[in-house]
Parts: sequence; C-alpha cells; structure tokens
Amino acid sequence: MELWDSIPNCQFWNSQWTAVVARVVKNCKFINWECFLPILFTRFLNMFEVPVASGSGSYPFSVDVPRNTRFLFSNKTVTPARTIAKSVVYLLKPSSVAQEHFEKLVNLLEQYYHPSNGGSWTYSLE
Repeated sequence: MELWDSIPNCQFWNSQWTAVVARVVKNCKFINWECFLPILFTRFLNMFEVPVASGSGSYPFSVDVPRNTRFLFSNKTVTPARTIAKSVVYLLKPSSVAQEHFEKLVNLLEQYYHPSNGGSWTYSLE
C-alpha cells in the first residue's frame, strides 16, 4: 500500500495496482485486510473520477505513461471497474466490515450514475 501511495495519481497505474491487490486478496488468506479497507475504498472511489459540483470528472493534470511502459502491460487490458469489482468480491467475507465500505461506495456512486439524476451527461447532444 505504501508503494501505491508513492506513485502520482494515474489511472493506468491505479488499474495495475488494483489488479495486483485483487490477486493478493484472493490468494493471501493470512493478511488481515480490515485496516486497509478505508484506504482501498477511498482509492476505488477516486478511480471512478466522479465530477464534483460543476467540475469535470478528470484530474486537473494528466500523468502520461511512457509508451514502452504501456507495451509491457499490453497483453492484459485492465479496466478500473473490473479490477475494483474483483477486489470487492474477494474482500467480502462473513463478519468483515468490507460490506459497510462497499455500501458507502455504492451510495456515493449511485448519486452520479443513476439515470434519473437528470444531469447534462444523460442527454445526447446532436
């Protein structure tokens, strides 16, 4: 988690790290993930790039990844939503607080993604 925090906010690297976290959560049963849940779910929320107020959903600056670096990971296309979903599914266990964090994430995202919110993004411009 400290290594992930040391990298500037970049959708490409966030997707790669989320894929790694999903595999670690799935395969390392001895790690207690409870202390990492607030950090993980905050990262997950940030990866959706939901706009706030009248701003756009994109970050104010882009962190471009060198082409050669993208080439190293090109054999596996990773989408943020897919890797986040895998991580959440693997984190959901009986008596885990992951369910509470997931519900908070859904409640926050539902306000933006719900079709009845009537925002300008729900209409097609022709």
